Amino acid sequence: MVEANRKTLFDKPNKQKPNNKTMHFEATIDFAKHKDTNDILASFRDRFYFPQINGKDSIYFCGNSLGLQAKSVQPAIQQELDD
Repeated sequence: MVEANRKTLFDKPNKQKPNNKTMHFEATIDFAKHKDTNDILASFRDRFYFPQINGKDSIYFCGNSLGLQAKSVQPAIQQELDD
């Protein structure tokens, strides 16, 4: 728990209108699953190929990459190879 009198970067005075919305975070599996369930971008996950380990999607981290392959790219590449 953070000490109440400890200053952070976020303690700077805000010259904008006060916003009563604060971000809530918990480092728990239940919290993560809840956030995943309510993720408005979750449908985009189905548009990419994910590396598989033992038949399950793996977490993909690679700093030297263009990212995951979009499923929509494969037909375009195949067309170029066929022409």
